[in-house]
Amino acid sequence: MTPSASAGLKDKRITIFQGKFIRHGGRYPLTLLRIWRSGKARVEDSWMDEHIYLMEGEQVTFDGGFSDYSLQGLTYFTNRHNGYASREALQVLLQRRGLATAEMGAAGASTARQAARKRFWKKALYNRIPYEFASLGYFLYRYLLQLGFLDGREGLQYHFLQGLWYRYLAGAKLRELEQSVRGILDKETLKDTLERVTRQKIDLT
Repeated sequence: MTPSASAGLKDKRITIFQGKFIRHGGRYPLTLLRIWRSGKARVEDSWMDEHIYLMEGEQVTFDGGFSDYSLQGLTYFTNRHNGYASREALQVLLQRRGLATAEMGAAGASTARQAARKRFWKKALYNRIPYEFASLGYFLYRYLLQLGFLDGREGLQYHFLQGLWYRYLAGAKLRELEQSVRGILDKETLKDTLERVTRQKIDLT
């Protein structure tokens, strides 16, 4: 690959939780596009799980990695994921109402393919199962089949909070949102109701 052909650099995310490197449960390696040439990449317009993907050119993956290491403690972690759950619930509701769609990157980009696979299984399977069972099944998949239990006590905390509690909370918040807009078909009324309930500015254009 020539230097002129390289448009982006991917790196492996290393999750550090409570001082522990979380190696299992599907957490490592996760390769993410983090450096790109100006004008060659795009950040998705999404409430949650937005991806960065190349519009053109090739990408290189570094051998090393970058650390996702929070020093703020469990209160910060749970507060942050509480906010994430609210945003994810809103995103799913807007998609179900046909008011938001998940973007796709360039067909040849591995980052886009990774995002597409994740969204396919989420839409085709996970979101079709009641959240009480889906969140538990996801946790067990990560903790047992993907060997999350090998990450020790810190791993149990992480996989439980991020793989079960967070997923359950997002599902419960989605159900709450659906109840708040039940029977509302008018687009503007739906927008106004969601803005009042979520205290978020929503652009449906």
